[in-house]
Amino acid sequence: MAKKKDGFGRIGDLKIVINQNPKPAAKKAYYAIRLQMPDGEEVCALFTEKQVALAVERAKKNPEDVIEAGNIFQKIQDLID
Repeated sequence: MAKKKDGFGRIGDLKIVINQNPKPAAKKAYYAIRLQMPDGEEVCALFTEKQVALAVERAKKNPEDVIEAGNIFQKIQDLID
């Protein structure tokens, strides 16, 4: 994912992945997403359903901090991807 001038890339897709080697108390599945860190490194992050729900609620409570697509060209690119 190429870094944009404003530091924000395209919209990511959250995927459900099965825990391949679960410990006794571990979740059977996680939500996975690839992220580009501020330094450009790409990593994968895993979240539980509860962590995703908490983050969504946090965004709803703080709409001033939510990132929106920058312009019409970015929105078209997001639709193509």
